[in-house]
Amino acid sequence: MKLRNLILALLAVVVAASAQLRAPEAQAVGTATDTFFATYGGSETQGLINTLQREGVQAVRVYVEWTNLEPSEAYNAIPLVATTELLNYENRLRMLKAAGIRPIILIGRAPPWAASRERGLWPEPDFGDFLAPNLPASYAERRAWGDNGADYTRMLRETYPVIKAADPAATVIIGSMAHDFFRDNGVKTGDNNSSPGFNGGGPFVYHFLTDVIDAGGAAYFDWIAFNSYSTLARGWEVDQNYAAFDVAAKAKHIQGRLAARGVSKPLIVLEAGMPSCCPSTGVGYHLYTKPDRSVGEFTPGVAEQAAYVARLYARGLSVELKGLAWWLIEDFEAKNVEQNPDNHRGWFYQDTTPKPAARAYQLMTSRLAGSTYAGAYTPARPVSGQVEGHRFIRPNGSTVVMMFNPYGPSETSVVEVEAAGFVIYTSLGDPVTTAAAGGNRVRLTVGYTPIYIETFGQLGNRSVVPELPKNSRS
Repeated sequence: MKLRNLILALLAVVVAASAQLRAPEAQAVGTATDTFFATYGGSETQGLINTLQREGVQAVRVYVEWTNLEPSEAYNAIPLVATTELLNYENRLRMLKAAGIRPIILIGRAPPWAASRERGLWPEPDFGDFLAPNLPASYAERRAWGDNGADYTRMLRETYPVIKAADPAATVIIGSMAHDFFRDNGVKTGDNNSSPGFNGGGPFVYHFLTDVIDAGGAAYFDWIAFNSYSTLARGWEVDQNYAAFDVAAKAKHIQGRLAARGVSKPLIVLEAGMPSCCPSTGVGYHLYTKPDRSVGEFTPGVAEQAAYVARLYARGLSVELKGLAWWLIEDFEAKNVEQNPDNHRGWFYQDTTPKPAARAYQLMTSRLAGSTYAGAYTPARPVSGQVEGHRFIRPNGSTVVMMFNPYGPSETSVVEVEAAGFVIYTSLGDPVTTAAAGGNRVRLTVGYTPIYIETFGQLGNRSVVPELPKNSRS
């Protein structure tokens, strides 16, 4: 297969120029270390890499376009051609290494000489071969492996040994699958397994993953990557009978599908996030589960986006994801142009000024990086409503708890927690108003924006305010 030569050439650059993405040891599962705080993109310039380093990013998804490296078959006849494009990728990898950030390489966009469709390699390989009549004609160029899981397995069987021969410690990841917005059952004649029965109307094929597993594909990859966007969270929450929310619910569904076939693979999310604007209908419009299991709705703004940063990553850690990459870093549209919510998913505006999300991300990584996820936080005593709490333990024994109302921006809860030896602040670093509740407990209101409750190891009951990072680009 022609892809084998590209893999060997590309890995020669990666091995020489960058720290490899390595699978953590078993005891590292559930920790906020190594690759966990990741982004989609950001290696394009030294300025962006400096920004990611300040934010505490640990891994970056680097998209490599095969057609730019080998535009004609002649390039494939020799092991490595020092083209401008290849040198550009090498420079980006070297800059990431210098910043201590690990690359997650995604190979996509096949050249015409190698594949009839450029999306034969691309993000979201579960895009179907058959398009429903309701979908835009432009979707035709995105058709990928969704209806051809066995063929995808054959490709893995060819490339996996090549990668491992070049670097036995390399981590091979399949995907990143959309695994959402599914093609409706029955739209393609004879196919009644295109969708799990929710989040339908789209082009992606539900049975792609199990087709790969059934064809023996599990032997030829190490991790599974999928994407998870907040606009489609409610379908997964209903599917999991509200035992998990958002990305955690989707991950549990995938883990269950694998377990049913006797397969266990680590999961990583390579696209996730929430926009900071726009219309009250369409892609920027969010449905959410209310406490009574009915449907709530909201259009996110900068406050909701910032809150979602911490909520998303905590939930990812709760289901032992290996990492979670936010998309975008900087908006594609100007602040005063609100035509497409997808263009406003960045932590920074197009002019590089920070949104509250940048502050939330930086504070989160500074408080949680290096800690171990220790499960749900149970000592909190709800007075009204419900709370979702996540507990983290640092190597020095100090504890950080993240807590929030699990539902939508209009929902709040009142909770009592132990106060002695703790400081309490929001996910933006602001103080939290508390009221004495007797003994060593205090009462506070918890909403959509998470709060942190932090102890300080050997410092005991001393009220020490944590040294929080300064505002990004302030």
